[in-house]
Amino acid sequence: MLQGIFVCGDVFSFLVQASGAGMQASGNPSLGQTLIMAGLGIQIVFFALFMVMSITFHVRAGRFLPAVVPGTAINWIKLIYVLYGVSGLVLIRIGVQVDRVRCWKQRVSFRVVLIPFC
Repeated sequence: MLQGIFVCGDVFSFLVQASGAGMQASGNPSLGQTLIMAGLGIQIVFFALFMVMSITFHVRAGRFLPAVVPGTAINWIKLIYVLYGVSGLVLIRIGVQVDRVRCWKQRVSFRVVLIPFC
């Protein structure tokens, strides 16, 4: 159930961004940029909701479950930390996309850096 909500939010975000790119290509760059930024905002909102759910699961399950699943060698806590690390990388990617779109508006050549420069 929850995964469907997050997948639908991600697909909706992608469609908004794609429509923004189409608007830019068709000759309305201002509206296109606004749609792309809105799509990235939607993506951040759904990603934040996903992270809240992940942290909630981690806290609640950590109270009752052992670190290693009985009968296996799977340490689910390590997997949660991997999820947090990958989530940080996804947030960096979204930040770079936002910076790229913002720099495009100001007509600044894009350079890959993690600190906004525009």
